[in-house]
Amino acid sequence: MPLTDEQRKLKKFIYGRIKVDEPIEPTDDRHVDIYQNLETDPVEKLKEHIELTDGESMQFFSGFRGSGKTSELFRLRKKLEANGYFVIYANALDYINPSDEIDITDLLVVIAGAFSDAIEKEFGKNPAHESYWTRLTNYLTKTTINVPEVNVKGEIDSPAKEVIGGLKAGIDLKLELKDTPSFRQNLQKILSERIGGLKTEVHKFIQDGVKLIKKKKGDDVKIVFIFDQLEQIRGSLFNEQAVIQ
Repeated sequence: MPLTDEQRKLKKFIYGRIKVDEPIEPTDDRHVDIYQNLETDPVEKLKEHIELTDGESMQFFSGFRGSGKTSELFRLRKKLEANGYFVIYANALDYINPSDEIDITDLLVVIAGAFSDAIEKEFGKNPAHESYWTRLTNYLTKTTINVPEVNVKGEIDSPAKEVIGGLKAGIDLKLELKDTPSFRQNLQKILSERIGGLKTEVHKFIQDGVKLIKKKKGDDVKIVFIFDQLEQIRGSLFNEQAVIQ
């Protein structure tokens, strides 16, 4: 049966209100608690694990694109904040190109960078009075880095020269990591030579961030960091399997 004009207008209105790629907050009038009459609520399971675990914990939360993961994580954030937690949220796709391969150096850098940006957004400042991006730039430019393929003839074209020279010239490290594959690949080569030092620097920065949060919110505050959308890295027709690997 064909739709009436009134029905068509209503359907068009509904389609306009429901957007698959738009996560919604629990306070949004479009939000529906789809788990309220079910025995299992994934948000309650995540929350319970966080509350019952002493010290540090880590949970992975995934699902099909458009299934409402981010909206549910917003609901988790609201529940935790109601219980006195300090919750930091960051979108991985603000830092990672979903079509490119990533490795452990990328992951360490973007997690620390996202943590840094979230703190700056909340407090207007960063640990040690500098962002992680500034700290990483200083680490790269002040650390002696050995690249095996560098020699007298090849030094000027080496990954270290290209990346460090660019940083000294004022490259936006966060932007280049996401948008310039050659820059990121060269940075990967450099940091893979110093993975231990990079890990130490990231841990130190996170510790400084935690100290700042506790100074602002009290020593007893519990901190949760939600790093969303990481599972959306998917590659392209040419590198899908490599990205998945």
